[in-house]
Amino acid sequence: MNKKVFLTIPFLTLLLIAPACGKKDDEPLDAVGEALPANVEEETEIQEEILQETVSGPCNNILFPLTDGNNWVYEVETVDENGSSSTVEYAWSVSEQQQNSVTLDTLFYDSGTLVSADIECVDGAVENFPLTVSNIVIGDMEGAITYTYVSGKYLPSQEELEAGNWENSWQTVVNSSGTITTAYEGETMTIILENSPITMNWQIQERDTSLTVPAGSFDNAVRISQELIYEINSLSVNFSGTPMEISTKMTFDSDYWFVPNLGLVKTEIKSANMDLFGSQFPVDMASGSVLKSSNLLD
Repeated sequence: MNKKVFLTIPFLTLLLIAPACGKKDDEPLDAVGEALPANVEEETEIQEEILQETVSGPCNNILFPLTDGNNWVYEVETVDENGSSSTVEYAWSVSEQQQNSVTLDTLFYDSGTLVSADIECVDGAVENFPLTVSNIVIGDMEGAITYTYVSGKYLPSQEELEAGNWENSWQTVVNSSGTITTAYEGETMTIILENSPITMNWQIQERDTSLTVPAGSFDNAVRISQELIYEINSLSVNFSGTPMEISTKMTFDSDYWFVPNLGLVKTEIKSANMDLFGSQFPVDMASGSVLKSSNLLD
């Protein structure tokens, strides 16, 4: 097969790790404290409820407490174009807490890039989450992919988890659009896509499992599997001035470990495959990320 076709595989893996932002289709809800009723007694009761919600936070999910001021630092294994691995760091921090949302800032230490995204939550469930985790880095990259929330949830609420006896399964759907230009093995490539759906199927596999990461050792982690399906119906690719039209589907099987009331502590990509021109190709991916530190452990 033509070398340019094979080069498409590592290039397309960039689509999930480019600087990105996640947002909902709807506009953000009003801030806390607006449009309260005139009745003083009723107003006082609602203010107390809002105060309680503000203290705990609208996104204070048991698996990932996305509360204003919380932060996490992660180490990520990366692979360069020569196949050499190295470790880089990124950080998440929560700010701008509102009635039903928070802002999550992602800082990539190696480049100094800061990306912010709004996270919407409903009754303790986290609906959307930005796809900004760098699982791999291949070559120099410019541009951005925007991920827009469509349906489902990222993490269920504690009530939903308990009702499902912590054996829950659920789904998240987002769309992706944008442009990336990058270089790899002397080739220059531009990827252009619009409204390409990403479906994430989640399943809790086990509770109270033990693991050790740089941040510490834990014996109460929850392991959740994720099957991520990236459907690219129409992808315009330009290799050094030569245009190509590609339709493909990428599938990633990963594990996520969450420690209750702390957050995500580890991710691991078990396998990745791509359907290209009627054939399936394995995609080499780095092993994932681990938690290095968090203010919740101080």
